[in-house]
This record gives sequence, C-alpha cells and structure tokens, in this order.
Amino acid sequence: MATDNLGQDAYHVVQELAVRIGPRPAGSAEERRALDYLTEELQKSCADVRRTPVTHIPAHASTQWLLLVGGGFLVYCTYRLVESPQAMLTFLIAFFVLPKVISWARQRASATSALASENVQGCQPASVKRRGTVVLCAHLDSAKASRVPGEVLPRLNRLLLRALVPFIFLMSMLAALRWLDLRLGWFPFMAWRAIRAAGLVFSAAYLVFEACYMVVSRGKAFSPGANDNASGVGVVLALANHFRSEPLAYLDVCCLLFTAEELGLIGSQQWVKSTDLDKKSTYVINLDMVGSGTRLCYITGSELLPPRFTDHELNTLFKQVQPNAKGKFYWMGNSDFHPFLAKGYHAASLDVTGDARADTVYHTERDVIDYVSVAALQLAADAVRKVVRLLDQRTAG
Repeated sequence: MATDNLGQDAYHVVQELAVRIGPRPAGSAEERRALDYLTEELQKSCADVRRTPVTHIPAHASTQWLLLVGGGFLVYCTYRLVESPQAMLTFLIAFFVLPKVISWARQRASATSALASENVQGCQPASVKRRGTVVLCAHLDSAKASRVPGEVLPRLNRLLLRALVPFIFLMSMLAALRWLDLRLGWFPFMAWRAIRAAGLVFSAAYLVFEACYMVVSRGKAFSPGANDNASGVGVVLALANHFRSEPLAYLDVCCLLFTAEELGLIGSQQWVKSTDLDKKSTYVINLDMVGSGTRLCYITGSELLPPRFTDHELNTLFKQVQPNAKGKFYWMGNSDFHPFLAKGYHAASLDVTGDARADTVYHTERDVIDYVSVAALQLAADAVRKVVRLLDQRTAG
C-alpha cells in the first residue's frame, strides 16, 4: 500500500464526519451515525470489531465560570502581594488544583446521568507471533461551540491563556521573594508597589476580557469538529487500512475511537478501567488535532498535582523519525492519553501546530474542513507509521 496516500485516506474520513454528519456531541443521534460509519470502516480493516457501552456521561455544561472565579481570586492575590505574599503562593496551589475540581464536578454530575454512548474498537493480530500491542486512539465526539465571530477575539483569548501560566509562576516567585524581603528588607518598598501595579494591570485585564468573552461566546451549538477531532479519527482509520495491507510481525494493532472526551475523558477512562492489556508490552499513541499546521508536536505530559509524563521512549522515537518535532506540556487541558498514563501504560500523544488561523477556530462553529489539510494529516500518519514499525522491530529483538 502506498504510504503517501495516508493523508488523503484520512481526509476522506474527516469529510464524512465533519461535513456529511457534522457536530457529534457525545450521546447524540449524530454521534451514533458516526459510530455506525466508523464501525463499518473498521470492519474493512480489522477482523475483530466491537462497540462497548459508555454510561454516566455528564451533561454538556460550561466550566468557564470557574475561570472567572479563578481570575477574581488572581486579582485579589496580586493586590495582596506587598502585604500578604503568601496569598499568591496559595493561588499557585489552587490554580493547579482547578483541573481536579473540574474533574470532580463532572464526576458528581455523571453519577446520576442517564446519557450514554459507545466506544468502538478494532483489532488486527500480529502476523508472526504476538509479543505486545500498539494502541492507536482518538476521540470521535465534538465539543460545545463558541460563537465568537472573526479571528481577533479568539487570538487574543488564546494569547492571554498562554500568558497566564508564566504570569502565575512569575508572580509566585516574586511573592516568595517578597516574603523573604519582609524579614530581610532588601528592596525598596516603592519597587514592590510598582510590581504589584504591573501585576494588577495584567490580572484585571485577564478577568475583564474573559468575562466579556464568556458573554459574547455563549451559544447552544456544537462544533463540527473537523480538526478536533475528526482529524485524529481519520489518521487512525488510515493507519488501520495500512497495517491490514502490511501487517506487523510481533505487535497486535488495536484501533480505539473514544466517546465523551470533551466531557472529561469519560470514554477512555471507562475503557482503561476494564482492559486487561499488559502494561509492559502495550504502547499507546493518541492523536488529537492533527489536521491543521506544519509541525508535529509530541505531548510531554499534563497536570502538576500529580504530574503525568508521557513515555520517554515513544517521544524519543517521534523525535527520531521527525527531527523537527517539538515537545509540549499541557498546563491546562488534557486528552485521552491521560487515563493510560494514570494506569501505568506506555503512552504518547500527538498534535500538529503552526497554522495561526486554525488556532482561532478551536471549539467554535468554524472548526470546519476548510482548516484541515492533507499535508498535516500525512505528517501525523507517516510519523506514527514509522514509530510503530520501529517498535515492531525492537519487539522482534
């Protein structure tokens, strides 16, 4: 099978999901149409295809209000920097506890939820002797959509969010220095007042902008999810077809398509809890937003309490097959690799970046196929193909 067609094969899947089916919120009729289509496609490549139920999916509720609460607390802690620097250190801890609070809130909401869906998986056995498994996974559901028109406001929003973590770290370091200065008297008081004023400008601007952005972006629609994440699903199906034609010798290939990723990784969490795959001989590669851009990124990890770092061996292999690839840590947000890491599996995750216009349509109604390119899909698919072949060769030894 020609490997230079992988991107085109993936693009056809994106067309079906994002154009013909459209938005696919977890548990919806549209997602069931997507599941039927993907089941049929996997059956062309995999002998063993099954759908497993996913229950207790929480409702599609916004968590933006938590960012506003955090923003208000940030303004307060910045204001208290001079007199009570320990407040800023408290905020640092609270900021990284926030994802845990969101996860807890979703779990509470899911306990009584009747919303349900399914994961779909297909497996291909090793052609010589099974010595392990490689899992290729992506999520098929799409997110609740922001309705912000144009590109300016979304770009400004992403810029502020990207600046937020460095700002918090900087202010926390300054707070620790101020705590020492209260005892040692190193710096003039006016210098600390100037630092506080500069910090208040940023934190207040962030709070006001996010409050306005939340109001203007509220809507009831869902994203078509072309890049997030029909692109990842397309690459998984293209690779499934490739490995059917040219099977691995020593690794089974398991293609997994998860539901309810956008609602808290529900599909992958439930699947990981029920699987009996051996942790030592299983390698997981997650694909999320690989349809727009020119540069491959491997995710190095996520969260800080506790930090979850992706598999060093897999990341090294991606760097080997794609020398221009760069690492990226998820300070905020997550994807379906996380439940595998929490369970102790070798797991990695990929995305493709470099298209500034595509960044502005994330979780909006404009995440359409116009922003997806065959070249980006080919880049991701080719990197995964090469890494999986290298893993198969290593397993043989």
